[in-house]
Amino acid sequence: MSGGDKSSRFHNVTWNKVPNAWQVQLWGPQTKRNQTIGYYASELDAARAYDCAAVKLLGLGTKRNFPAEVISEPPATVRGRKSSRFTGVSWTKNCSAWKAYLWNLHTERKQHIGLYDTEEAAAMAYVCAAVELHGPDWPNLNFPGEFITKAPASLGDAASSRYKGVSRRKDSLVWDVRLHIPKSMHLGDLQAKRMQHIGRYDSEVDAAMALDCAAAQLHGPHWPKLNFRGKVITKPPESRGDEQRQLKASR
Repeated sequence: MSGGDKSSRFHNVTWNKVPNAWQVQLWGPQTKRNQTIGYYASELDAARAYDCAAVKLLGLGTKRNFPAEVISEPPATVRGRKSSRFTGVSWTKNCSAWKAYLWNLHTERKQHIGLYDTEEAAAMAYVCAAVELHGPDWPNLNFPGEFITKAPASLGDAASSRYKGVSRRKDSLVWDVRLHIPKSMHLGDLQAKRMQHIGRYDSEVDAAMALDCAAAQLHGPHWPKLNFRGKVITKPPESRGDEQRQLKASR
């Protein structure tokens, strides 16, 4: 079958031209709506992925594309997908993180659970939230047979840092660096403030190094509150603002 066709010879498999892949959907008896299982490069992979998810949710007696086969592991989804191999998980490009979400049967709305570094952590968070909201009989599609009682910490939970002068911005998931400056001092040509904003960084370690670089210039290399004592940092890591300015200059 050609990629231009919208339908498939297999049950619950359709061609989706936006991700240029075969989409698999499964009707959820609890949610009373179709949920996307994933996107696949081949029609056969998509059909087998449906069978795998359908058996986990509805049992071996449900209608399958390959009744004679027992598929325990689904095929790999296509790279660059918007969905995940797990239920209730998707990739958010603007935050560079995995998002866990859940359809709330009571409010009939999609409920945001949190953002996570790994796909597996987001999938575990989905299971915990689903059981808490809908009860222990809610089917665990992500990790069948496993009992997950505690959800992983989301990126938003990590608002503080193990380094001095560093904190995470919950709205953008980057690390903020601020340095306390005595009122009697000046930083460059700027009138000193109580807390001077140094920059924003994607990495927590880069943020800590930026703090040390600015603090060493202000207080000297032997200041006792440096994050990396004994390490001389003469040039700070590139901040988010530096990257944006370079991008504008290249245009």
